[in-house]
Parts: sequence; C-alpha cells; structure tokens
Amino acid sequence: MEQMYVIDWPHLWRLNRQWRQWMEANSEFVTPDIIDTLRYCRIECNEAADAEIRVRLEKHPRNNGRENTVHEELADALMLALTALPDPDRWIRQLSDDDDVTMDAICDMANQAVVFFVADYGCWFLWTADTMVVISRYPGMNVEGELRKCWHRLAWKHASRAMSDYPEELKIWQ
Repeated sequence: MEQMYVIDWPHLWRLNRQWRQWMEANSEFVTPDIIDTLRYCRIECNEAADAEIRVRLEKHPRNNGRENTVHEELADALMLALTALPDPDRWIRQLSDDDDVTMDAICDMANQAVVFFVADYGCWFLWTADTMVVISRYPGMNVEGELRKCWHRLAWKHASRAMSDYPEELKIWQ
C-alpha cells in the first residue's frame, strides 16, 4: 500500500512567518498588506500557468523563454498564500481527492481569494487555503522542498549580505 505524504501546513505557516521576520530584518523585501499579498499570489499562479504553457508549447513563436520552472512559480504562490493567511487553526481543511488539479483551477482559486477579499466576504482565506491544497497536488510538487528553495532564492536575491545569519531551520534540505 502506497504511503501518502501529509503536509504539515501549520508547521510551514510558522516557518514562513520566521522567514518573513528574517526578511523584514535583513532586506527591503517587506511584507505587503493582505490584499496585495493575495494579488501577488494570483500573479505567481498565472506565471506558473505561463511556465506550463512554455513547456508544453516549446516551439511556439510566442514562447520567449523564462528561467523559473512551474514548481518554482507555484512555490512563490504558496509563500504568498502562507504570508496572507491568519493563524492556521482557522483555515486548515481538506479537499476531496477528486477536486480539480489543473493550472486553470489553481489560477481561478487564487483569483477567487482576491475577489472575495475585495468584496469583504469572510471566506477569502478558505479560497487561499484551497489554492494551496490544489497547488500541493500539482504533479511532481514537493511543497516543503520547493518552499525552502523559494525562501532561499529570495533571501539570497534580496539579503545576500546577511546569509551567514540565515536561520538553520529554513535552509534547503540536503
């Protein structure tokens, strides 16, 4: 019987908070307010969709190439979703196994989080959490591994002078 990997979302939320605090102290890469964080999350989901198209339509004339992979873009979206969300005890939930795992569904869920926040509906965080769960089910997505690479990449880009103080708990697994 195949063993299912269970994602510890509260643990990742706490690590993301630790990373955000380190970034606030060591860089100008500051945390935007919730609505802009959700908008950035939506943008990253769309960038993942762009990367997916570029892989699928490699020889298409519109394809001018990009450096980031689909998984890297999805990790950026996860980091932003974790940043936007309040205490994880409020939003942890499970989706059924038959929920859609297409890139279009991921982008739509991220967009719905923005729409519901702007409309002042209290359930925006559920759309955000569902976006994370669906991203976690994207083929080949290693949530914690990709998040650690995301945190490190952004820390190095925006705070390279302080990397000697980068928290051990956030480092990329070897």
